[in-house]
Amino acid sequence: MTTAEALSEFTGAADVRSQRGVIVDLVKSKRIHEVAADNTFLDSLHRIAGAVRKGTTPSDRLIAIAILERAAAVSKPLRPIVEDLLRKAVVEPLEDLHVLKDADDRLYAAKSWRAARNGKYYLDFLAAGAVREELGEAVRKECIEGVLELSADVADALDRLQSVLESTRFPTRKPGDSLGRRLKRLLQVVSDTLSKSHRPVGQHVGRSLSRFVERGVRAHGRPESATVKGGIVERTAAVVHEIVRSGFSVAAEHRTYEALAVVQEWFTPHQWRALCESSSWMERVRGDVREALLLLARLGLTDEDLRRALGTVCGSSANADVVCREMAAESSDIPQEVRDWLVRAPRRIQSANAVENQTRSIDAVLAEVLLDMEHLSHASDVVKADVLLNAPVLPPRSATALNRLVGRAGAMINKLELAMSWRSLRIRRQEVGEEMEFSPREHRFDVGQAHARRVRLRSPVVERVSEDGVPHVVLKAVVEPAVGSVDVRRQRTARRID
Repeated sequence: MTTAEALSEFTGAADVRSQRGVIVDLVKSKRIHEVAADNTFLDSLHRIAGAVRKGTTPSDRLIAIAILERAAAVSKPLRPIVEDLLRKAVVEPLEDLHVLKDADDRLYAAKSWRAARNGKYYLDFLAAGAVREELGEAVRKECIEGVLELSADVADALDRLQSVLESTRFPTRKPGDSLGRRLKRLLQVVSDTLSKSHRPVGQHVGRSLSRFVERGVRAHGRPESATVKGGIVERTAAVVHEIVRSGFSVAAEHRTYEALAVVQEWFTPHQWRALCESSSWMERVRGDVREALLLLARLGLTDEDLRRALGTVCGSSANADVVCREMAAESSDIPQEVRDWLVRAPRRIQSANAVENQTRSIDAVLAEVLLDMEHLSHASDVVKADVLLNAPVLPPRSATALNRLVGRAGAMINKLELAMSWRSLRIRRQEVGEEMEFSPREHRFDVGQAHARRVRLRSPVVERVSEDGVPHVVLKAVVEPAVGSVDVRRQRTARRID
């Protein structure tokens, strides 16, 4: 069939199923570029977009979407046209992706989320497509990338996938193994996707991952195959590591590792210990927990729940004790009472007042560090944007040193964020330069600075949020008198003294 004949058949086709065959032929023969600018071809694309809005059968809408995406995938001039058509055409929920029998059609239909960017109609569609896909790993990957991108955070994405997985049926002789293989594939794509793109993880991401693993198994039964169970453990550990890496502040939250405690129950103590010792991903998670515990220890803090999580990823509490003793021996800057906790030495009794005073002192220092961290982060961003972009004109040694400096600053900021999160410290978001009434509970003047009732903010308040959600000032804001508001009585007193 000549290009002219193909174009005539495409524009004259009675339905999208007939048009699909012509588009497939044009794409495979690389002749789509010859018709992309033809007005009759473009008019036909608009008619196909109409089928997206009101297809005659459930599959017609998805076939129409797949036709548009297939054409745009190989023709750059068509891409903006197709994206505009899809944004306007997808105005109601989409049918199940698996009404399409062809895997390529499913892939192109799934890809349409990138053009439409409509979480309202795509999130459930993509979650179901990811979980129920049986053979097309490229389809599953596209669906999960869409779910992660369109969801509020990783926790929300996992909750959506979990809901579909729990309701999916596996009519096989061993549904537990079938579920396990599907779960492993889903976890693998989630970890691979998180390793390539930073996404906010969400406040309860550990609990969401735990539910994702546990509830699907509860609905269909535990896997029986040792290979399937081991694969799930490996992929679960990979997701945990990527979650910690993409949002380091969650590393000190013991619930981040709950999913590993769930799968631990599938094994005898001996099997679990052997699996932990042989798994490369479990080794990485051990490093994550160890680093979090060490940072807390250096701050004078302990966390028994996090230590139990270390026991899970080490294979046993005895192995965790060995790691803790190594930390105590290697780090000389750990306070003695924390060192005793690490090595399980008898606890020394300390008064409640002494503990409270020590905690307040730590928080005051951390509050100042938090403000310094904000300045460091801003300076690092400026260096990356204004200096490193011009790195080719810098001497190689200077460019390398700058890159290393920015990298170290980023790593330090991540660790400081962990400490601030653990202590529930935050900067009250106020604009520097903002004017307000002076409050002795929240503001302070520099030494020798004249007092005033109306002040201008020079640095913000740092506060700690208690468990009941009430903020308490840890570091007062530095203020200066607003223009024309210096306390007149103080000025007169100062003149008399002079």
